[in-house]
Parts: sequence; structure tokens; C-alpha cells
Amino acid sequence: MEFEKRKAATLSSLNSTEQDKSPKGSLDIPIIPLINALNNNPFYFTTSSCSGRISILSQPLQNDAVSNLPKKKARGGTWLFVSHDPANADSILSLLFPTSESTQSSPVPSELVFRFEPLIIAVECRDLSSAQSLVSLAISCGFRESGITNAGKRVIIAIRCSIRLEVPLGDTAKIMVTPEYVRYLVQVANDKMEANRNRTERFLAVLQRSNGFGGGPVVADMGNHLPPNCDHSEVEDESQLGNENGGAYSGFIGSPVCSVPITHVEIVGEPMEKLFLWGHSACALDNGKVVVFGGFGGPGRHARRDDLLLLDPCSGELEMISTPGCGSPSPRLGHTASLVGECMFVIGGRTGPDKILSDVWILDTTRNCWRLHQCGGSVFPPR
Repeated sequence: MEFEKRKAATLSSLNSTEQDKSPKGSLDIPIIPLINALNNNPFYFTTSSCSGRISILSQPLQNDAVSNLPKKKARGGTWLFVSHDPANADSILSLLFPTSESTQSSPVPSELVFRFEPLIIAVECRDLSSAQSLVSLAISCGFRESGITNAGKRVIIAIRCSIRLEVPLGDTAKIMVTPEYVRYLVQVANDKMEANRNRTERFLAVLQRSNGFGGGPVVADMGNHLPPNCDHSEVEDESQLGNENGGAYSGFIGSPVCSVPITHVEIVGEPMEKLFLWGHSACALDNGKVVVFGGFGGPGRHARRDDLLLLDPCSGELEMISTPGCGSPSPRLGHTASLVGECMFVIGGRTGPDKILSDVWILDTTRNCWRLHQCGGSVFPPR
């Protein structure tokens, strides 16, 4: 099968002495045990990875020419500093605030951005059922932005979370922050690096307790981890992975403690990509159909959604529910939805990392109409 051929080629490249196409050129040491566990399972192999990094990126200043570029990454830039371990504040300060007057600044100022980026791993899966299983495990371990990014000829998932940090420092001509503030940023980034490592270790422990993730190491050294024509910057941009309709499948979704049988449903009507979501809600109606609301993902560039979808599991018919003439909830994820009689109650959620909601919306499923419910009595806390 093509999956086995691609996996064999990728694992063979792991022992290559040549550098891969990532900026570092080799596999991050902290992530090797996790890569081993994933690659030892016959249903998975990793195509790119980053264990998490603290960096200062020097990139061209925003201007009209740059703003018209199709992708933000097309601005280019170089790493002034990058570390896959906790950063040393003194080392960063010596780069940003050199004491020697002989240091020449660039004739063309560049923007300097301090960043922390958490773990991200792209994994090719044998089929959709195995992809769903691994995504569920990753989310349960704190990698809550994990999801399927490609469901076509190749089933690709991204394992990732949202503990990022990105702060502009100024430019090469003038740093706009103080050394004390830089020390503070380094401490925040180091704390995030520690949280990232803890989640990674927890994920590895869960995998090692699961069937199929044991065995000896696959990675013999720190050689090339990426097959030809694949590097981390390409995989990190989920829009380049594409979303294609996959073929039929059936099987089991596994977990450390149980397995649940699943059956393929061929989606017709609305594009299947509208169901590529996480953090959404789903309620089963008395007629057997399922109402899906909100979540993060969807077609194209992933974002928080306010789509109201109706899925018929028997026929596979997926349709958008139109709610004309009434207000509707804002795009959100992490909310709850409960069906009481013919009304679906949507409560809370969040529209951003720090924007937690406390509103209550009620959908009349017989009239397809939303209304905002005003709660009395005690204040309804955000959730």
C-alpha cells in the first residue's frame, strides 16, 4: 500500500546524515521519545515536528508591498535567536542591547518579534478512524487545537496547542522595550516552555499505556526527520495541507480503556470540510438527525465558527440551517449545548483565548429561530 511505502521512506530518512529542510536541520532532542512512540505504531508516522521553541525573529517591516503578499510567511526573515530549551535572559539581552559601539545596525531596519511556539507534530495516519483516535488522545492531554488537516488521499493530523506568545520588540534601529521587560518576557516564555514539556510528557505517557505504541526506538540518531519535499514551515501552515474528501472506511476508535465501533457516513449536500471541527457542540433530535453548532476549524483558513448544521446520519445529508429574521450567537468554541424538548440551549464558550462568554441562547428547532435568553437571579458566571 502507498501508506506503507511512504512510512518506510520516512523512517529510512530518519537515519540519514543529511540535514533536513527545517531551519534547525535536525530533529529536536526533547521530542525523540514521542516521535519513537508514534512511529512504532503501524497506523502512524510523523512527517514533521517541533518540540517547542523560544525565538526572536527579524523580518522586513510592514509596507504596502509586503502587505499585498498572499501569505504572512512570505515576508521572510531570519532568526536572531532560537532555542528549543528554556532561554537565558542574559544571552538575549546581549543580542538586543549590545555594549559595543562597533556593532553596525542593518541599513534597512527589520522588525524584531519575540515568540514562543509550542509543540507541533504533523502525523500521517493510515485511515480516518486511526486519525480520530489519535486526535482524541492528543486533545485529552492538553493539545486542544489538534485536528485533521487533510482527509484525502493522505490523512494528515496536526498535534498542537495554543500556549503561544508573540510580542513585537521594535526594530533593529530602535528597541521599544526595556531590558527589564525583556527579562519578564523570557520568564513568561520559559514558563510556557515548561507547560509545553509537561503536556508532551503526559501525551507520551498516555501513548505508552495504549496498545500499539510500545517497542524499541525507531530514531537511531538526530538525522533527517523529513521526507523529500516536506519541511516544518510547509506543514505548520495548515492551509497548504489541503482538505480532500476521503474514501469509505470502517473500524474502531481506540482509547487506553475502551474501543467504540464506527461506520463511515458518506457526506452529501454541504461540503464535508464544514464538519472538520473541534470545540463544537452536537445534539441529537428526536427524528434521529444531529444539530451541530460552532467550533473551530471548517473549510479554508481555520477559525471560530457560528455555523448551524443539520446532519442526517442515515442518508449522510448535511445542510446549513438558515435562521432569518433573528439574532444569533457569535462564533465560538468550548460552549455547551443541551436539548430540552424542542429547544437547544447554547451556553457560554469563548470567542478568543481570553474572551469567555456568559450568554445563553435558545434555538427553537421547530421554527429554526434563535433568541437570547435573559437570566434573572444570581449572576451567570462566564464559562
